[in-house]
Amino acid sequence: MDHSSIDKQTYIQQLLSGRKRVLLTSAASQRSLPFDHSVERFQHSCGDAGDEFVARMLSDLRALEAKRKMTELAAIRRALSRIEGGTCETCEHCGMEIADDHPKARPTATHGVDSQAARQRTYR
Repeated sequence: MDHSSIDKQTYIQQLLSGRKRVLLTSAASQRSLPFDHSVERFQHSCGDAGDEFVARMLSDLRALEAKRKMTELAAIRRALSRIEGGTCETCEHCGMEIADDHPKARPTATHGVDSQAARQRTYR
């Protein structure tokens, strides 16, 4: 492992750790908000079906955002583990080295560009 590879890994680790802090802070602030009872409130008030739809949509969006954050945090944890294990520059699919710029562009990348393109064609 050469010096530039270590610098790249340090950069990626710092980038991932920073994003992880942002997500955890955001999740903590979201948890401190009171539970949104708007759907129940609209069901018992004189609101119309449109009001109930909006309340349900907002509740669903909040749940989807929380799920997206948890998925991203899991990907960050896996990427940090791969860096510590020395496998962050190896494609999980084909075992070939991931191009130099790919982990910088997407630090949680687990596949090389070619393997990812094949994967997207397969799972469309």
